[in-house]
Amino acid sequence: MRSRHWYTWLGCLAGVVLAAAGCGGSGGTGTSSGAGGASEESSSSRTVTAHKVIEEAGEAADAAKELAAKQRDEFIAGMQDQLAKLDEQTSGLQEQVAALPESAREKLQPAMDELRERRNQFAEKFEGLQSAGAETWEQVQKEASEAWSGLTQAAEKVRERLRQITSAASSALPEEAHAAGGTQT
Repeated sequence: MRSRHWYTWLGCLAGVVLAAAGCGGSGGTGTSSGAGGASEESSSSRTVTAHKVIEEAGEAADAAKELAAKQRDEFIAGMQDQLAKLDEQTSGLQEQVAALPESAREKLQPAMDELRERRNQFAEKFEGLQSAGAETWEQVQKEASEAWSGLTQAAEKVRERLRQITSAASSALPEEAHAAGGTQT
């Protein structure tokens, strides 16, 4: 949407400059002087001025497109880095879950399934993000950001459930050890 605003702004600017050039904005020597030669000269300078304005507006539009493409590429690269970090963390979570007793793994399974599903949803949106054109960029970026938010929330949910399960298991260990110690005497 921002790129459309740039084009709108540039179009308005070009229109104002063209209107000013058409109204004899070259220091008061326009067609109202009455001299045929002055009128012709002013007319050709307006054409050159209008042409130059159109050319500069085109250059500004190209610069805006280049800036938008650069920002898009930077956003995608940043998302790729974040995704790589999250994938690494997810791998670590999977290893921790795998090391748990079966009953604990069963408790974590729904959260792990949700994380996997959110990762797949994000991958789909990210693929669309990489191939999005200027006209669809903002909508696709919004959808990818929402999918990213869901993915990070799912990862946090797994981390929290894992903390709960491991803290419950570790607090139960001293009682079991004490009970086991009491039976030995």
